[in-house]
Amino acid sequence: MDPQKNKFGQRIAILRKNKNLSQAELAKIINIGTSTLGMYETGKREPNNEMLSRIADYFNVTTDYLLGRAISSDDKLAWQDLGMAYGGHIPDELKDMYRAIAEEYVKKHPEALKKKRK
Repeated sequence: MDPQKNKFGQRIAILRKNKNLSQAELAKIINIGTSTLGMYETGKREPNNEMLSRIADYFNVTTDYLLGRAISSDDKLAWQDLGMAYGGHIPDELKDMYRAIAEEYVKKHPEALKKKRK
């Protein structure tokens, strides 16, 4: 299985579960079959661009986030990429990823640790 497909499926499943939705409920919301959503989550099928955008819009995340693309040092982070889509609470499944992002940021911007909080 392609790791990127699996990352996409994992992220949809995490987002869905964090909203306490079943596959059937989310499938109805985004207007697809439950089996199609199940195939997305298991990496057996990929959405087209329109569906990818619809899913990203529903969860208020970027398509890059859904696709599991790495964040480069030139990219600006959106709050939803750091857990704000979860009301500020980062789900346990995502904590390692966010820790790695933060550590990488500090390596590239050590001055950020020296700034005083107001």
